[in-house]
Amino acid sequence: VELIEFVRSVIQLHAATISVSFKSEVQSAWIQADQQLLQRIISNILLNSLQAKQEHVDLQVAVAVTRKENRIVLSVTDNGTGIDAQLQDKIFLPHFSTKKSGSGLGLAIAKQGIEQMGGSIYFESAHGSGTLFYIELPINE
Repeated sequence: VELIEFVRSVIQLHAATISVSFKSEVQSAWIQADQQLLQRIISNILLNSLQAKQEHVDLQVAVAVTRKENRIVLSVTDNGTGIDAQLQDKIFLPHFSTKKSGSGLGLAIAKQGIEQMGGSIYFESAHGSGTLFYIELPINE
């Protein structure tokens, strides 16, 4: 999968509901990935950003692609509600959710899928000021 155009197409799928800025340090990045699963994972993170929107604050979501040695790093940043420190170690557990609706499987599936693609997924978050998700995947040279 050529990641840069792929990410642009996933962002475009959500253009009607969420405004996302996109920038990439690299022109092209080929990765070995399950395209459908990767689309679901990125879509899930974008949807989580939308659902974490703070009242009376314009939602800002930014997606960026950088290269780190032989890996590509996709980051998704939002200025949403963030994740409480005491909940952060549970975020990737199956059936765990901070929302009223949903199965709590999205990020568990994301973690398993990214790891099956030889990558890793992790995040930084501060309650009240947003979350930054990272997806690292090996580059297929």
